[in-house]
Amino acid sequence: DSFKYDLIFCHMVLGGLSDKEAALAIGDMIQRLNFSGIVIMVEAVNNMQPRLHTKWKARAQESYMPLIAGIEWSILGETYENDDCLKVIMGKFSS
Repeated sequence: DSFKYDLIFCHMVLGGLSDKEAALAIGDMIQRLNFSGIVIMVEAVNNMQPRLHTKWKARAQESYMPLIAGIEWSILGETYENDDCLKVIMGKFSS
C-alpha cells in the first residue's frame, strides 16, 4: 500500500526485537514517511554495560540511527529509568 505518514512514534518496541528485525523496522518506518514527516523513537540505550535484569535489549544509540541516504538523526533528549538511559531519537529527511 502507499500510505505515508507525517509522524511515526515508536516507544520501547525495538529493544524487544532481534538486531535484524529492529533494523528492518527502522527502514520500514523511514519508507513510510512523507518528505516533511518525522520518526520519533524512545528506546533504552546502554553504551557502557550489558543489562542483567531483562532479556530486552539496550543497544548502542547508533544502532537506532542507521546511515540511510537522505535521512538525518538527532537526539532530542534523555531520561533515566531503573538504571536504563532512555533516549528520544528523531529521524527526518534532510532538507
